[in-house]
Amino acid sequence: MLLPPKTLLLAVGFPRCDPEDFRDIAQRIGRLAVLGVRPRHASSALGYIVPGAALDGLPRIARVSRFVEKPEAEIAASLVSSGALWNAGIVVARTDIIIAAIRKHEPDVLIAVERSLIKGASETDEIQLTQADFAAAPRISFDNAVLERHEFVAVTALDAMWRDVGTWAEVADLYPADGDGNRKNGRVQLTSSHNSFVLSPHRLTLGIGLDDLIVVDTPDALLIANRNNLGLVREAVEAMDAASRLHVEIGNEQLVTKFVMMGDGEVKFCQPHTNHSRYWIVLQGIVRLTSKGNSSTYGANESFYVPPGVSHTIANEGSPPCQLMEIHLIANNVGQV
Repeated sequence: MLLPPKTLLLAVGFPRCDPEDFRDIAQRIGRLAVLGVRPRHASSALGYIVPGAALDGLPRIARVSRFVEKPEAEIAASLVSSGALWNAGIVVARTDIIIAAIRKHEPDVLIAVERSLIKGASETDEIQLTQADFAAAPRISFDNAVLERHEFVAVTALDAMWRDVGTWAEVADLYPADGDGNRKNGRVQLTSSHNSFVLSPHRLTLGIGLDDLIVVDTPDALLIANRNNLGLVREAVEAMDAASRLHVEIGNEQLVTKFVMMGDGEVKFCQPHTNHSRYWIVLQGIVRLTSKGNSSTYGANESFYVPPGVSHTIANEGSPPCQLMEIHLIANNVGQV
């Protein structure tokens, strides 16, 4: 996978303000409270929070002046020097405050989620939302839908070691640097290179004259990016993923195919869809299907079927990368893979 893991809070801590004050701002005053992170460096791959004036009687809690999403390198450096905080996406607020804010700024999201919840099926330890109703919700982040529009948002600095390992620059910092500032993992040899990170666990990667580059070699694709352009990785991966899919309409059904690669020991968790039938064809390697407590293995040129509404996992059972073709048959022309 070209996208790195998701956000990781490496050490839990408390806000820099008094915990009683922060609880008061989040619970009694009725504001959405955001925990910001003091930047360790300027980054174009992260969003920023610009604090405004301090709240009356709470000097360490400020009103949010504005949010800045993944700025260019020069703007990021200016924001850091002026005291802006990284946006960790951690919001503290009462449930009714959050719901009221969504209802005000993006009511279609709330309506879709409420409908999918009302019509959903309740199990002993989970609630399965209706896929069609949930899919009707606009695709928008909470930041864009609410935080950037809401007039009552406060911010304070988080007193903890936080890393957004959803960016390759932060993943790189988890590895020790050599005398030239290079960091690496796997079979990597670098010559005349500086301040670069290379991840190559499957084959030898030789780098010559690399400067401020991120290189990630995976079984399905190779990423080469300048550190200042890492904010564009997700957009590029989404475009690549969309191009790999085939959509065909057959009557009132949709046939959607997707090519899937799985590395050594990788496990894919597949959520159930009430109107999706899934067919899997193994092109290379050996995979293990686990569903309803039963497991079976399948090799190259073998296939298996998963009916609608059944959650399942697929695991790579061998060292070489597995290659599969995932086929969805979607009824009534609703929903997306």
